[in-house]
Amino acid sequence: MQLVNITYEIEVKPGEKLILPEFIRESIGAGNWIITIQPKLNYSPVTLSKS
Repeated sequence: MQLVNITYEIEVKPGEKLILPEFIRESIGAGNWIITIQPKLNYSPVTLSKS
C-alpha cells in the first residue's frame, strides 16, 4: 500500500455548491478513505525546523 496525501485549495462562493472535479473523483478507488474539509487559514502558518 502506498500512502497518498492530496491537498487541493478551492473557493466556494455564496450560492455555489462544492463539486469535486472529475479527475479527483476518478483518482479515488476501492478502499477506505478519510476525507477532511476545513476552512482555509487567513494567514500562512509558520513552519519551524531544527538544524
